[in-house]
Amino acid sequence: MEIVQKFFWTCKARKNSPNRIYNLFLLIGQILHFTASRTGAKAEEAPSFPFVSRTQKLYRKAIQRAHQAASILPPKFPLLKEDEYETLRQKCETFLYRTGSLSPAERRKCSREYMDHLILLTLISVATPRHQIFSLMELRHLVWMEDEDTYQIIFDGSNPPLKNGKAILLLLPRGVSVFYKVFFSQCLYSLSL
Repeated sequence: MEIVQKFFWTCKARKNSPNRIYNLFLLIGQILHFTASRTGAKAEEAPSFPFVSRTQKLYRKAIQRAHQAASILPPKFPLLKEDEYETLRQKCETFLYRTGSLSPAERRKCSREYMDHLILLTLISVATPRHQIFSLMELRHLVWMEDEDTYQIIFDGSNPPLKNGKAILLLLPRGVSVFYKVFFSQCLYSLSL
């Protein structure tokens, strides 16, 4: 028990991250289970087990809180202002109106390029999950939120399958939502011609 406590204090003194401390104590817990199974005893009977178990839970919660905070906090870099969004939106609309005079193959190419830029704009505008998720995005994942006047990106975690299997709900800033509206009203319309 004393050795485990000293190990914990050493980790804290060295300013190890919560993730590292959790993983180390998870390993200690596995070692306790392994050694107990070799002797025919239960790991819970070891004097250090309650401390190891408590530390695991404490740091697992700290990691979960940090992940949740990171998923809802705005990015730390400067964002586009409303007037900059408006200028960019007008240029995007002009670009998409011009695609109406292109051949169907060229229209499809332009719409793919527009969507690539739109995904990039989303990634730099909101604190998002990993970029691979956006490669799986379809129209069904975007839900218009009337009250907020913006889109919400919704992945249920299973279709398409996400790495952790958990659902993702991401409310886009209004400035970014405008671009999705432009895409769906202009680009998809021009593709259907």
